[in-house]
Amino acid sequence: MEITDPQQDSVNQKPWEFGGWLFLLGFGITISPLRILSDIFNTYPDMFTDGTLEDVIENASFAFISLVATEFIANIIFVILSLVLVFLFYKKKSIFPKWYLITAIATLSFIVIDNLIISSMFPEIEFMTVDTIKVIAGGLIALLVWSPYLFISERSKNTFIL
Repeated sequence: MEITDPQQDSVNQKPWEFGGWLFLLGFGITISPLRILSDIFNTYPDMFTDGTLEDVIENASFAFISLVATEFIANIIFVILSLVLVFLFYKKKSIFPKWYLITAIATLSFIVIDNLIISSMFPEIEFMTVDTIKVIAGGLIALLVWSPYLFISERSKNTFIL
């Protein structure tokens, strides 16, 4: 009886081509860095040009300044994470599903926590706006639909093997 090393089998095995639902996931992953960058460039430039930043620095509380800085840094981190996901996806790396799950958890957690902090700092601001609901729904889809799909589907298991 011949004993084979399972890792050796996966080395010799060619990954499946992208197909099925992975096309849809791949599209979302590919445009994600562009979407995040678009959000950053639509949100922050006005702060630097219309005097808002100076006003915040001079008049806002330390907590609010910290919140703005944290949001900006988090957005940069999410751009980097999304670029990592694009790389891992197209290289068909076996760690892609785990990184996708980690990113989905981090993104959804940040959105909810950030909005809860804003609503506690500014009770007059409505927390559950249409935009917030859309973003949270997208995060839930990533976490509750796509993440399990990546761990369970045969296509995923045979695509992300490198």
